[in-house]
Amino acid sequence: MRRFFTLIELLVVIAIIAILAAILFPVFAQARAKARQTACLSNTKQIGLAVMMYSQDYDETLVPLTIGTTGSGLAVFNQLLDPYVKNQGVWACPDAIKTNANQIRSVAMSDNVAIPLWFAPNNSPLALAALDFPANLIVMGDAVPQAWTSNFSANVNGFQACSATRALETNTAQLASRRHFFRHSDGANYAFADGHSKWMKIRNTIIPNSMWSRTNRPFTALPTNCSDVAL
Repeated sequence: MRRFFTLIELLVVIAIIAILAAILFPVFAQARAKARQTACLSNTKQIGLAVMMYSQDYDETLVPLTIGTTGSGLAVFNQLLDPYVKNQGVWACPDAIKTNANQIRSVAMSDNVAIPLWFAPNNSPLALAALDFPANLIVMGDAVPQAWTSNFSANVNGFQACSATRALETNTAQLASRRHFFRHSDGANYAFADGHSKWMKIRNTIIPNSMWSRTNRPFTALPTNCSDVAL
């Protein structure tokens, strides 16, 4: 006598599979997100090492934001670091949301160390010796996607970081220009002036010490005036 599954037994099996899927799919999604975060951090680490190699070749100075004149004679920081990285792919975060195919750079230079040398001829490259605490100074970080040759701000600075933190703490909607601070598990990847890189939550880049300032600036609470952090 042949035995078949009853309808009740089939429904029980389907229900068990559905429950297991509901439990495991979020775990798989988190694992994939963690893998992308790790890949981005590895890329950021390579960029940080490239910054250090550039500094060794150019009299202990940080790579500038731009060099040259407007148009075809202008070179931006990622182009200047290209001989040390030799892979444009490291500038593309796998979690970055692009609005067009030209936005291949989603890691950018912090505004507070990004010295432009093309429109301000009296500017000088930023010397490493001028930095009080290079291990606590952000040089590169997750950013709004930009074109490879773009020299516009990608909103990687203390003002945007402070504003994003205030919006988070007041449960206010984040502007699209600040979402990169929460790109990886509610945090972002950063490269520092001493060459190391790590993932951090945005609030921790301001308190207890601002990691956006060239000089030591302690904060016991989030500043009321966010522009204070950007200095």
